Amino acid sequence: MDHIYALVPLARAFNAEILLTHVYDEADTDQIFQKQIKPFLAELADKANYPHIYYRIVKNNKTEAGLNWLCLHGQVDMLAMVHRPHNFFDGLINGSHTKKMASQINVPLLVYPAFNKV
Repeated sequence: MDHIYALVPLARAFNAEILLTHVYDEADTDQIFQKQIKPFLAELADKANYPHIYYRIVKNNKTEAGLNWLCLHGQVDMLAMVHRPHNFFDGLINGSHTKKMASQINVPLLVYPAFNKV
């Protein structure tokens, strides 16, 4: 949530929409998750005091492929992502979604570092 709130001043300056995206494959989604989205977005838009926050589900079994599809077909002018640190083995085996996206998209990429909560 803090990262979305940090994005709002930039979006507000350009009167831009913020599109939150969940890339999932069929096995990941369930009815409870779907029902929680609407009140979550209402609360988020209210607390951020910014009405142009939307949500879109992209069905794909690979995060990068789903985000690529969205960038190509979803009228996306910029992709914002949070880059979280990975341990050595996770980085070696899975890699970073942010680094993968940086090498393959054709829209500007805004990368937020993960906030450290103490």
